[in-house]
Amino acid sequence: MGDEAVISGNNAFFAIGDGFLSITRGTDVKEFIPVEVGGETALLCIFGTGYHTMDIGMVTSDGKIFSAVPKKKWRSPVTTLGQLSQDKFIRKIYVHANGEMTLTCIADEKQEFNLPSGARTHCIYVGKRVDAVGLELTSTAPTITAYSAEIEFDIKKRGYYER
Repeated sequence: MGDEAVISGNNAFFAIGDGFLSITRGTDVKEFIPVEVGGETALLCIFGTGYHTMDIGMVTSDGKIFSAVPKKKWRSPVTTLGQLSQDKFIRKIYVHANGEMTLTCIADEKQEFNLPSGARTHCIYVGKRVDAVGLELTSTAPTITAYSAEIEFDIKKRGYYER
């Protein structure tokens, strides 16, 4: 998001609301100014060096930064599932989400799966032996919501599955 290449004083800010969390990085917000007009409140941001220098913007729920739709990304840590001496066989991945996005299964090789828009639980068959696994969700849609993700797997003693 924004300009990650420019070193900035405030590289991330969090917007927390009723049932949502939004993290914006690479924007260098220098100051927040709450404004109330006619019973409506808004949060204005003054940007610093690098990204939209000295521009004033407003925090909204439309998923845009100055009318541009940034790429959104969420990534889990890569984990051995606490079983270094065991083979892991990923059967399926379940993702409860709303919005068009791409799920990447990060393992020995990356596998990408396109998830269509709509609020639902997606069931993705993977069928793969892994040593470690991580998940990544990316999207260029204006707004997305990822509610939860779950990995269905088996753990067996080494040598049970073909390599």
